[in-house]
This record gives sequence, C-alpha cells and structure tokens, in this order.
Amino acid sequence: MVSFVCNSCQETIKKPKLDQHAQRCHYASFSCIDCGVDFVGTTYRQHTSCMTEAQKYEGKLYKGNTKANAKGANKQKPNVPTSTVEQLKNKAEQIEKEKAEEEKKEKEKKEKKGQGREKGQGQEAQGRR
Repeated sequence: MVSFVCNSCQETIKKPKLDQHAQRCHYASFSCIDCGVDFVGTTYRQHTSCMTEAQKYEGKLYKGNTKANAKGANKQKPNVPTSTVEQLKNKAEQIEKEKAEEEKKEKEKKEKKGQGREKGQGQEAQGRR
C-alpha cells in the first residue's frame, strides 16, 4: 500500500487515511514515501501505485514480483548486462561468432569453386577425345 508523509506535520499516513488527515492538518501537502513525488491538494488520489523500495534501490537489477512473473502479468525483460565487464564479454562473444560465420561462408565458397573446377576439367577432357 502506498504511504505518504504530510509536509506540514511530518506524519506518515497510509492512503486511506489521507482525506481525514487533510481535514485536520490545514495547508497539508503530501509526499509519496516510495517515489518522492509531492502532491498538492487532492492530487494524491490519482497516485494508486508507484515503484517499490526494491525498484528504487536496485535499479536495473530489480527482478520484480515472482508471483506476477509466473502468471505472465509482467513479462520479464531480456537479460541486460549490468556491468561494463559483462558488456565487453558479450561483445567479444558476438565478434567471435561473427568471425566463425564468415570463415564458414568462405570455406563453403572455396568448396563450391573447387567443385566447379573439377566439373569444368572433366568436360574439357571429354571434348578433347
């Protein structure tokens, strides 16, 4: 549940109690504890959900709720490298794969050329007879 802090009296209040607190504490404005957004007047009513502490502090490392992921509600994002070292390793692997593919293609081309020459030589030999 979303919690707020009253910017006038610094009291921490859960969302269902905000309307009551706004009546007691004049000139109240509220800040969301999780995301830090300030709300003036009754704009806090539209704030139904925001980032959790885990999302806030883990950033890109945040995995999400395992129950929601199991149901398929939140599709997991592709594995993104979290460090420069991992990014460099992935780039090196990608380059190695590309080189291997190029070598394979060149080898296939050479084999095709070799087969074509053999056929051409056989036909010339038949024409000489």
